[in-house]
Amino acid sequence: MNPSTCSRGSFSYHPLENTGIGLSWSWGSGFPYSPHTEGEVPEINTERQPFTMSTDLTLSRVFPLGQANVLLNLTVFNLFNRRNIESVFDPLLYEQTGRAGGQMGNPSAYSSARHAFLSAGVEW
Repeated sequence: MNPSTCSRGSFSYHPLENTGIGLSWSWGSGFPYSPHTEGEVPEINTERQPFTMSTDLTLSRVFPLGQANVLLNLTVFNLFNRRNIESVFDPLLYEQTGRAGGQMGNPSAYSSARHAFLSAGVEW
């Protein structure tokens, strides 16, 4: 995400020994795009898409194992499954209907849906 105005915040908490919870939030003003104009060259990037926002959650745990530690992390990206517009493929259709993906509904016009990443590691 790379809007012109971006704000980020993060928070972490360790409720139990060897356990962590992290929350990360980001907000952006929305990407610029060039509007549709009839028969003339459009002014470049004079309109803005809606603001973007995303929240990620990370859970972590360290398990002591002899001389080593086993680390587990689970991160849920886009926790609230917000559908952010990242690109406008057909400005006229977008202005008339709000559909950023154009006639074919291109899914790359939107941010990724909620997804999780599980990782494990060993420290010695």
